[in-house]
Amino acid sequence: MTTNSLYLRSTETSINITSTYQNILTGVPIGVYNLYLIVDSSIVTMLKLMLADNDKAAHLLKFNNGASLGNFSNNTLTVPLYNLYNSYTLIFKYLSGTLSVKLDTENTLTGVTFILRNESVVNPGANIIPVDKLQEIKSGQGITVSHNLKMLGGLSRGITTITNSTTLNSNHDFVICNPSSIITVTLPLSSDNPGKKYSILNKTLFAVTVTVSGQDTLIIGSSIVTSTILADRIILTNDGTSIWYTDI
Repeated sequence: MTTNSLYLRSTETSINITSTYQNILTGVPIGVYNLYLIVDSSIVTMLKLMLADNDKAAHLLKFNNGASLGNFSNNTLTVPLYNLYNSYTLIFKYLSGTLSVKLDTENTLTGVTFILRNESVVNPGANIIPVDKLQEIKSGQGITVSHNLKMLGGLSRGITTITNSTTLNSNHDFVICNPSSIITVTLPLSSDNPGKKYSILNKTLFAVTVTVSGQDTLIIGSSIVTSTILADRIILTNDGTSIWYTDI
């Protein structure tokens, strides 16, 4: 058996809940949170929330309330309270990185304290963050890792097989060409995909031509090729301005 240290990040907010939304926390980092509602030093209810990018949120686990589990509906979650507070229904809203709350009626619930706690095995002050799996949340966008990234399981690349002439985009990585005739593979503008790297492999006897877009150029070794090369296998990386280099 192995054990890991558990790091807690906790934020506490005290408010009187009315029929108008009030912020519990702004600039919420994405993650899974335990949210405790405390009135008069007693825990009234608890919610486990997953807060993600693009205003996505889900309710994962509950204690002492009648909220439905699952995704927020229209950025909101309705939470009927039980026991002494069963006349109150809370409405939570997660929008633009802000978590807020209100009552569904004109009542006021006073002396309320919210504790929002994020539990993680990752030290929030560490410069090296162990990552088992990176999952893209924003469609069409990559993930930026600000510090060192250590991979213990190796790197698997995305493979795309093409049979016709194709213009590559940010989703392509390792491109296998398997055409039944001559085709052209067009690179995107380097300025649109700074630092992008492609591996291109031709598995047939038909010619595969690699060409650039716009005013970009290709540099093969020490030779400048204006726009087009024939390739059986090639690795290309751009400089973010206008040049594609081989074998970098």
